[in-house]
Amino acid sequence: MERNLIHCLVCYRDLDADRIAPPEAVDDIVRSMLTVNTHRWEPGRDICIDCLGRYERRRDELAAAFPQFAEQEIKVIPTPTRLEANSEFRGRGVTIAFLDSGFFAHPDLTRPATGF
Repeated sequence: MERNLIHCLVCYRDLDADRIAPPEAVDDIVRSMLTVNTHRWEPGRDICIDCLGRYERRRDELAAAFPQFAEQEIKVIPTPTRLEANSEFRGRGVTIAFLDSGFFAHPDLTRPATGF
């Protein structure tokens, strides 16, 4: 028997229909978050219940930490929060230095071609 799988545009998994939430299950704040922070999901599309739950948790966490979050029109989620990164491994207290050895005077940069 062939299973009818539905593709979640947020997590890219193929899931049974009973694991998919209809578009009307997505509230306005979560809809805004999904629209801004995902590449393929758009309003009116289905979403898996796992992704919907994850974005609802992010909504609640951000609203508690930043009361102005609900009032913002564009709701960009910080990347570590969106990816559910472990807070112990976010790089706090780490210093990174970029060293550049200088400029190499390559002819393409020092003698531009003429005759365009």
